[in-house]
Amino acid sequence: ADRPRAAMLQKVLRDAAHNIRNGMTIEDAEDAGAETLLQSGFLSVDYFDVRDSETLERITRLERPARILAAVHLSKTRLIDNVAIEP
Repeated sequence: ADRPRAAMLQKVLRDAAHNIRNGMTIEDAEDAGAETLLQSGFLSVDYFDVRDSETLERITRLERPARILAAVHLSKTRLIDNVAIEP
């Protein structure tokens, strides 16, 4: 029953990358992604962060290659995923 919901994680990550590339602030994309996951039935979001691809430091502007990293709980399972985002 959770399998279709689990696929939402990858979709929300891709949507956040798209939104950032189209001008949404990183902070707003992080907040919107986490909120979307919670509204989609995930129990909790451990993190939904945009980080520098090389250093993994938090960033506030997309000036170099980055990754959006997420860890969430769905039922008894913790899911971890990420997507690349280019400036």
